Amino acid sequence: MERKHVKLCIEDDLRYKNHQVTEDIVNKVADVLPYYPPEAELFATSGCKRVSQKVDLMLDNDEL
Repeated sequence: MERKHVKLCIEDDLRYKNHQVTEDIVNKVADVLPYYPPEAELFATSGCKRVSQKVDLMLDNDEL
């Protein structure tokens, strides 16, 4: 799944959790997900499977 599609999943998850959606927040979450190839960040290795978990982690750590 491409990074742009993962970002849509992040936006959906933030809305579902009634959290503010901004480009900065979406990028922060997208930046912690692993991509292949790493230098190009073209495809998320786990797709949207880990998005909700990463959003929760960022919310719990007040990083958003």
